[in-house]
Amino acid sequence: MNHEQTEQSFEKELQLSLFNSIKEKDLSLLEKTIATIEENDTAPFWAKQFSDLIHRLMKNVNFQQTQEVESFWMDVMRSFIDAVPR
Repeated sequence: MNHEQTEQSFEKELQLSLFNSIKEKDLSLLEKTIATIEENDTAPFWAKQFSDLIHRLMKNVNFQQTQEVESFWMDVMRSFIDAVPR
């Protein structure tokens, strides 16, 4: 597998992991995927921007409040749709 294919594979894995974390509302998977993005120098630009946005959203949510958690996941989903290249 060449370098470009490896990068494309990594990007697809990120997209799938983020999609699954949102679909399942799995905060630990979301955090793990965000950590992978931050640790990887070759992560795509959109992923780094998405990661920054998620950190900002997480600072503003009280995870003990159900309504805030639902709103958080809606914001994450919207951000994902906007961030991921089509």
